[in-house]
Amino acid sequence: MITYRLTSPLLSLAVATSVFLGAVTISSVHAADDTVTSKAKPTKTEKVADESVSAETPAPKAGPKPDGILLRYHFKKGQYVHYEEDSRSEMKLMAREQTQETSEKRRTNKHFRVVSVDEDGSAVVEPIIDRVQMEVRNDNGRPVTYDSANKGSAPKDFKKVEETIGKPSLRIRYAANGKVEQLLPLNAQSHEKIEATEQEKQNFLIAFPEDAVAIGEAWTDNYMIDVSVDGKLRNPLKKRVKIRRTYTLKNIKDGIASIGFRIFPLAVERDPRIKGELIHHSRFGSVQFDVKRGIILEWQSSGSGQVFEAFGPSSMMKALSSTTERYVPSPSAAKRRTLAPKKPAGPAGPQLPGLSSL
Repeated sequence: MITYRLTSPLLSLAVATSVFLGAVTISSVHAADDTVTSKAKPTKTEKVADESVSAETPAPKAGPKPDGILLRYHFKKGQYVHYEEDSRSEMKLMAREQTQETSEKRRTNKHFRVVSVDEDGSAVVEPIIDRVQMEVRNDNGRPVTYDSANKGSAPKDFKKVEETIGKPSLRIRYAANGKVEQLLPLNAQSHEKIEATEQEKQNFLIAFPEDAVAIGEAWTDNYMIDVSVDGKLRNPLKKRVKIRRTYTLKNIKDGIASIGFRIFPLAVERDPRIKGELIHHSRFGSVQFDVKRGIILEWQSSGSGQVFEAFGPSSMMKALSSTTERYVPSPSAAKRRTLAPKKPAGPAGPQLPGLSSL
């Protein structure tokens, strides 16, 4: 699932981490085309007509469209939906005959609460992070760990993470198909954060099409992110880059819809510095959606990439990450589990634009 990201200062190589995801993401507010808003509308892909058919030759009649299914969330007032996310990221930078490696593994327990539901099925939900366990390692040094469940103050490098635990900063109004209709910040500070960050991080649900979807059919949505053009940490010159998410309904079995997705930049960037910033926005994954209950059961994604000269001549950057997020029927049992995520899998498909194989 695609929502909040936690970034530790220890990650000098900018390993991105997401808390409400996926996301993604996965998991994550949608923007329509070239404007960043919270009202993007997923559009179904359309087949292009065969140009070889002349005006004199009647086009073949299209067969009947396969029966589709209407994918919708079933929000209920007062509902609590819990998830557990395991993720791991690795990054390696080689420049000027020096090598630096950074790795992070993280487990996040979180939930969202349904505050209200309208007659049309739209709802206001409030995402909350319950617990975070993190381990960060630079090169072969000793790992630095953090568990928000432990009493006492968090280490300096995890202070920003600690501030998010159990403290909702916004509510999100969703349409029944998962499209974000409105962001509702709970305080002025969170409002500033929403305006300053890529808004797609705030969405942790898939936005389904307005109409029914047949097996094998695809739909897309786009969002915009800002990347630094000059590489400066303070007041950088920014450029907007359009990212596309493409979803495909693979099959439906025993009431569970299997959905594959791909996330990638629409344009092929030539600037190595920008390609390095986009390395975490190229991913493949899958989603398991319970059609009857209207909830996401599992969200998996992985990505990898290699960029040359992202940090100057003769430099090379490699990145590998994976995330698995699962619905938790028994949140009390999940909270007792300790951090032990698996090593990230390799890329889940053909290489994406602008990136070579890791």
